[in-house]
Amino acid sequence: VVVRCAQTQELKVYIKGSYEKVEAIADAGSVPVDYDTVTQSCAKDGYYVLGIAHKSLPHNLTPQQLADMSRDSLESGLSVCGLLLFRNEMKKDSPDAIRELRKGSIRSVICTGDNALTGISIGRQCGIVAQKFRILLGDVAKGSGGGQLQWWDPDVDGGDACDVHALAFADCQLAVTQSAWRHLHGNAAELEDIWTRLVVFARMKPEDKINVVKFFQSQNLVVGMCGDGGNDCGGLRAAHAGLALSDAEASMVSPF
Repeated sequence: VVVRCAQTQELKVYIKGSYEKVEAIADAGSVPVDYDTVTQSCAKDGYYVLGIAHKSLPHNLTPQQLADMSRDSLESGLSVCGLLLFRNEMKKDSPDAIRELRKGSIRSVICTGDNALTGISIGRQCGIVAQKFRILLGDVAKGSGGGQLQWWDPDVDGGDACDVHALAFADCQLAVTQSAWRHLHGNAAELEDIWTRLVVFARMKPEDKINVVKFFQSQNLVVGMCGDGGNDCGGLRAAHAGLALSDAEASMVSPF
């Protein structure tokens, strides 16, 4: 958003987004040295963490000139100015609901657009991520050209990479980022070895959620999905049964 101060006529650009994206597009010199530590700690505590950045524009720009500026132009030369933290408290009966599903031999996973660390934290609170097992987080290594998938323990600061196939990590549950899921989805043999251990799918876009649903269906599973946002619509339609939730109403979609 671009705002003009009524008193000084100064123009300011403010943007918000995932803390990883804001860090990536902001000037490196404006990013606090403890940015990664603070943001990851907040995400592990179950907060939804957004980054905020800003910059100034020449005060003599006209409304038409502003309208003609590209998004890339507006988002260049930004400085990090803060974080926005918020939390959606879990409903008290959510862990009970997950336990009942498990008693009925229904396996639950989290497929979310949120950060992986937040997804893991929520998963532990509701019981989808087991407290008694370690969980490893998978992501495609930066600079690997999309070809090298790495796993590590997000609960160990500065921990070494882990081999998910090693005996020492055989009982670990697994969480994946968007890039990790896309890598696995394109490497059937690699995915076949570990898919039963996947419990958190993070930073999923609508098309990724559809692919997750369709993959589980390809394993001869009956797949249900519930969601509360517009980015869930494709996955809800692709599932054998989809439950759309909102403050106003709940609706069920199913091919039968």
